[in-house]
Amino acid sequence: MNSLSKNKLVHFLIYLIVVIFVLNFIGMYVTNYYFNDGDFRDSFGFLFKPDDRPPVSLDSSIGSHYFGDTSELAYLSKLEDPYTNENFQQSYPPLLILLFKNFISSGQHVLIFNIFIHIFSLLLIFFSALKSSKDIDFAVKFLLFFVVCSKFFIYSLDRGNIEFFIISILFFVLFFDLTTIQKVLLLSFAISLKPSILIFIPIFGFKILSITSIITFFIYSISFLWLKEPVFSSFLNMVNAFSSTKFPTLHNWQLLEQDLSIWGKIYWLRHFDSIVETSFGSFLQSIYNNRSIIFYLVILITWSIFISKSKGKSLENNVELWIFISLTSILLFSFSGVYKSAILIIPLFILMNSNIPIRNENLYIFLIAMIFLQVPIFRHMFNFDIYSDLSIWSFFSFAVSLIFYSVIIKNIVFKVERNE
Repeated sequence: MNSLSKNKLVHFLIYLIVVIFVLNFIGMYVTNYYFNDGDFRDSFGFLFKPDDRPPVSLDSSIGSHYFGDTSELAYLSKLEDPYTNENFQQSYPPLLILLFKNFISSGQHVLIFNIFIHIFSLLLIFFSALKSSKDIDFAVKFLLFFVVCSKFFIYSLDRGNIEFFIISILFFVLFFDLTTIQKVLLLSFAISLKPSILIFIPIFGFKILSITSIITFFIYSISFLWLKEPVFSSFLNMVNAFSSTKFPTLHNWQLLEQDLSIWGKIYWLRHFDSIVETSFGSFLQSIYNNRSIIFYLVILITWSIFISKSKGKSLENNVELWIFISLTSILLFSFSGVYKSAILIIPLFILMNSNIPIRNENLYIFLIAMIFLQVPIFRHMFNFDIYSDLSIWSFFSFAVSLIFYSVIIKNIVFKVERNE
């Protein structure tokens, strides 16, 4: 392995990740003891936030913990007419609603489901890494230091979010040497659980994109029919709910601090006292209001350019394209929870597993790992001020992502010579 076994920078990052991982948990307990408020939930480390209760949920899964995203999904799946219900706009895909409606009915079920999908995800990544690298030492170290000891994995586990599971399927499809039909079936399943993953599918080539889209369409249609919902109107309601997400807002600071996208920062800047009433503030608000359109335009233009140049062929091993699309999904998506940064394990693995010299390999590895890392700052929740306490760490990965985005755009757009 050109990067893991020889690269001193990688060794340094591995040790740094482990140290920060430990410091976060130590800091969480120290702050709780120091403030002596008797409530573990009121203190947290940079990496980990205990307690995540959504607006609606089933009963708690363990203690006072709810695994909010999974618990909320389980609750909403029990509603009558989930896609035409006037009280709740349903943005979850119908296959997910169907599965939860029939199999997840209590907080204990939420706990079991959450543990299962995260263990299964780790196994998918490990066996894929092992199959591709044929080096068990490399596969183990990659899994432990760049996945398990990562901010996105801990947040995903804490919130019960399924995005990490979907990305592990994508990782498996890329690196486990599957047949075309196996890839198509797994990708169709992934899109049926998380539609946003569709933006990565063109990288597999036009053939897989076309077949996957057709199969996914049938999965959605059958799921809607099974739920006894009208297919066309339900799909439109789902897309509308997905596109009209109203967070992050200044009233939900937990979401603001988890958001890696540029939009939360624009919304925050727009509400400065010196800006809020100005024409510049109105301009920022108009940009924020059209964030979904901007994101999809960037994705559409990007894929139009690359597909025309590749003539429909697979671009699976194009590490710079993986980085560009991944960072676009993180920085420009309507809301990018920290678990969305898990997509960067794909270009990171390509870089570290490649035996062919890759231009700017050290820089890429360093910047990707820095997005995963967390400055070990620990803070108490009381006396929170949104302007002064939207702390350094909420901008840390975001700032590194912007730097990385600039570097990769420069390499893709302005450099003529390429090392393929």
